[in-house]
Amino acid sequence: MRTLPLIVGLLILLGLPLLATAAEPTVTPDTTTLETSANLGRATIVVTGTASRFTRSWGYDVRRAALKDRHGRLVGRSHLLCFLISKAERDCRGVYVFPRGHLMVAGIVQANSYALAVIGGTGLYDNARGAVRVSPSGALANHRVFFQLVG
Repeated sequence: MRTLPLIVGLLILLGLPLLATAAEPTVTPDTTTLETSANLGRATIVVTGTASRFTRSWGYDVRRAALKDRHGRLVGRSHLLCFLISKAERDCRGVYVFPRGHLMVAGIVQANSYALAVIGGTGLYDNARGAVRVSPSGALANHRVFFQLVG
C-alpha cells in the first residue's frame, strides 16, 4: 500500500491526468480573468487560491487549492506535488486546471512566496511558457496566483 503515493507522484510528474473525486470543486466554465495582447502573444491571469487540501508525507507534500476570480467565482483548481530537498527547499511540479485548458508548472519552492516556470499547457494554453508567482494574500489559507505567459 506504500506504493500508491509513489504511483500518484509519478503520474503527476509525467503530466498524466488524475481522476477527480467527488470532493473536488466543480468549475464554472469560461470565467477566468484573462487579459491578452494578440500581437505579442502574451497573457496575464490573476486568481486567488484557497487551500482545499494539504498532505504531508515522508519526503513529499501534495498541495491542492480552489482558484477564484476577483469576484469570488470558482474558475479552476491547482495540484502541486513537492519533493523535499532540504528543510527549506522543495522541488515542485504541478498543474493549474482552468475550464479552457491546463497550465503545467515546475521549480524550486523556498518560502511562502515563490515563482515557478510555466513549462507547457493544453487547450487555450497549448505550448504556454512564462512564469507564475504565488504570494500569501490575507488569510493564512489564501494566496494570490499571478501568471505571466509569453507564448
